[in-house]
Amino acid sequence: MFGIRLKLCTFLCGIAVSGVGAVEVYTPEELHAVNGSDARLKCTFTSSAAIGVQASVSWNFRPLSGGIEESVFYYQEQPYIPTSGKFKGRAVWSGDIRRGDASITLRDLKFSDNGTYSCHVKNPPEDVHGQAGEMQLRVVTTVTHSEMKILLAAIGGAIALAIVLIVTVASIRACRQHRRQRTELEKNPQCYLHEETEDPSPEHRHEQKPQEEVQELKSLVEETCEEKVQVHVKSDS
Repeated sequence: MFGIRLKLCTFLCGIAVSGVGAVEVYTPEELHAVNGSDARLKCTFTSSAAIGVQASVSWNFRPLSGGIEESVFYYQEQPYIPTSGKFKGRAVWSGDIRRGDASITLRDLKFSDNGTYSCHVKNPPEDVHGQAGEMQLRVVTTVTHSEMKILLAAIGGAIALAIVLIVTVASIRACRQHRRQRTELEKNPQCYLHEETEDPSPEHRHEQKPQEEVQELKSLVEETCEEKVQVHVKSDS
């Protein structure tokens, strides 16, 4: 009975120690990238202990068709760029292990890069356990729908900004022109009055013509009345 309890206690303690000393790794499930472009394979992690000089990161690759895993990249204190294999000269370090970033970048993607990429992080002596983070890389010929949305949003934003700038410039020019005309009017008001008097508009000329005719008719009526009065006076005398 005592032996069973001892074994159970040892088993539970082992689980507790492995749970505390595990590194948790986070990667996106899937990544789409265009053939011939560069892709950043994001991998972040947390550790229960401080990041030491012995902390290491290793990336592996498994093709879609299956087969043997291939080493992609290794880091410990410094990046070790692959000197052979399909990732030679194409896998570069783009992370910061002190900040929990174990990301790498693959350059000049090829369709043969399609497959599963796993990110392993160890932080000995405390954190040496934990599952690796895995992601599926899909190399495509064109951008995905989400990337197209981002591109269209960027183009739309640029067009909107250009329209705002054009409207702003036009408004500033109109304000300056109005201010200039107002200043000239305040300095030389007689010039504007003289121009309006010498060159009346057609509507103004049309309004003046009936007034002149009425004035002539009025004068004619007055002259006729005066003549009648004179004739009447002579007849009475």
